[in-house]
Amino acid sequence: LTVVDEEVEENDEEEEETNCVAEDIDDSTPPSNAPVTQVPSLVDRSIAGVVCEHLVDEFHEAWRLAPNDSRSSSSWIAIACIAALMCEGRGVLPSQAVADFRTILQTIPEEDLAQYARPGTSDLIDQIDTASHYLRDHDAGYVFDLIVLLLHRHEMHQDVQEYAVPLIMLAIIMGKIAGRFEGVIGGIKLVFLQESEVGKS
Repeated sequence: LTVVDEEVEENDEEEEETNCVAEDIDDSTPPSNAPVTQVPSLVDRSIAGVVCEHLVDEFHEAWRLAPNDSRSSSSWIAIACIAALMCEGRGVLPSQAVADFRTILQTIPEEDLAQYARPGTSDLIDQIDTASHYLRDHDAGYVFDLIVLLLHRHEMHQDVQEYAVPLIMLAIIMGKIAGRFEGVIGGIKLVFLQESEVGKS
């Protein structure tokens, strides 16, 4: 072969290799054994579930910080802003929503709720004190109302059920600040709450 023939042959091989690479890139069908990535979609979730997630995320962030940590203010305020946007001017809670809230409160095992308020400690009372520094009574009232309305959809939406325990705890904190909790729960006795209050004294 001449030098020119050798160069032509090398160019043909390079072009053939390039075409193979291009075909690999253009092929949009993944191999059968490739893992399929599931991307979460809001379409697959209820609006109530999305709101629950945002409230609980902010609540857990506030709870994670020490009660005297001023950074928790942004989480408490974010919770109040969400609730005000959705509940301001709404009026009296539907009686069925209140009844559903009471039912859920009695259904959830107290040991699940007690993970936030360990007996003999002041964890819960400290969080109530901290939140009350940043939220006014009516702000806390909006949050309490929103949680009652969200839990009213408890049976309809699986993604609301997943957040029931932290939502109840957040409702207790907000209900205490707003002076609404005892009026809604009536004669329901929560042992872990009484023990938390003893821990504070």
